[in-house]
Amino acid sequence: MEHWWGFRPATPDLKPIIGKTHLKNLFLAVGHYRNGVLFSAITSKLIYKVITKCKLNDKENIFLEKFNYARFKEN
Repeated sequence: MEHWWGFRPATPDLKPIIGKTHLKNLFLAVGHYRNGVLFSAITSKLIYKVITKCKLNDKENIFLEKFNYARFKEN
């Protein structure tokens, strides 16, 4: 008998969390759920740019704003 289990963590809104946090040197690229393989190229590019402090273009900035963990903070 074989068993297989795949853990695909998801956020409450089913969108990933990508970007830096308020903690020094902690960056997140989590919660991709079923789309991890599909988002891997853009996620790795963005995380690389954030960590190395490369200049981001307007589309990348918008992407990081939409997928920032701060969207779950209560007002």
